[in-house]
Amino acid sequence: MSDASPNRLPRWFVVLLATAPIVFLLLFYAWPFATLLVHGVRLESITDTLRADSTWRVVWFTLWQAVLSTAATLMLGMFPTWAGRDTRSPAGDCCPER
Repeated sequence: MSDASPNRLPRWFVVLLATAPIVFLLLFYAWPFATLLVHGVRLESITDTLRADSTWRVVWFTLWQAVLSTAATLMLGMFPTWAGRDTRSPAGDCCPER
């Protein structure tokens, strides 16, 4: 009796299947990203960006918007959680009694 699984694909076929997505990612993601880093990132451009007022306005907007969104999500989720904590489910009890 053979130990090999009848549904197991040959190793060369798995490598062949994995090659297409890897080539796609390298060609359309890694290569443009590396080119951008090589040609676009210089010490002067980094310092200019960090010194610009518009950069810090965007950082501030992003920060307060994320905090506000998190707080709103938590507040909106608390009521349904509180309201449903003692209800019985047709599927049964998921948590033991306290």
